[in-house]
Amino acid sequence: MRGLALSAPYLSQLRTGERKRPSEQTVEMIAEFFGIRSEYFTSPESGYGEWLDSELRWLEVAHDPDVRRLTTMLTALDTDTREQLMSAAGI
Repeated sequence: MRGLALSAPYLSQLRTGERKRPSEQTVEMIAEFFGIRSEYFTSPESGYGEWLDSELRWLEVAHDPDVRRLTTMLTALDTDTREQLMSAAGI
């Protein structure tokens, strides 16, 4: 798909709903730009969109400084200690 371009006005029209039903090639280009599969746009029943949204929520959590600090500390512990902490936390 590289080498092809979509104009800013056309993308704006798609975003606002002024233009509908983009071609399969257009959908593929947009998906490639965002690094996702085209089924995010074309097959909501596939579950890919839900999976992707879930992954994005985890990435958001991972950027929390407290979560990062806690995770770093937990990974430094030996397995038995981690298991004990998880058990105490009810995990």
